[in-house]
Amino acid sequence: MQILGINFKSKAEREQDEKKYKERIFPGGEEEREKVCRELAKRLPGKDEKDLLMCYVHVRDRMTGAGLSFEQVKKETKGAQWLSFADEETFDGIWEVMGLVRADSSKNADKN
Repeated sequence: MQILGINFKSKAEREQDEKKYKERIFPGGEEEREKVCRELAKRLPGKDEKDLLMCYVHVRDRMTGAGLSFEQVKKETKGAQWLSFADEETFDGIWEVMGLVRADSSKNADKN
């Protein structure tokens, strides 16, 4: 429903949108999310785990939702004040974890 140019969604529509978003960011579900958190913490000790997950989710969202490459997202993110902690080391760690998740997904797909 749209009123005065504002789009209002029903609870069911919002829940469906959230479900699709979560599946796009973590197609392996909660297990994948937990693995991402563990691997980010292992590769980037001393960095805030919530910040790392937020950055990972942002990168995945822009890559899967907007179709941007990792390098495009990285360049775009450099100017984002809310991700000012994201340095080269952070992006390198995120890229490594994404590669690990892709490799695990491929192994699981081969098993099926």
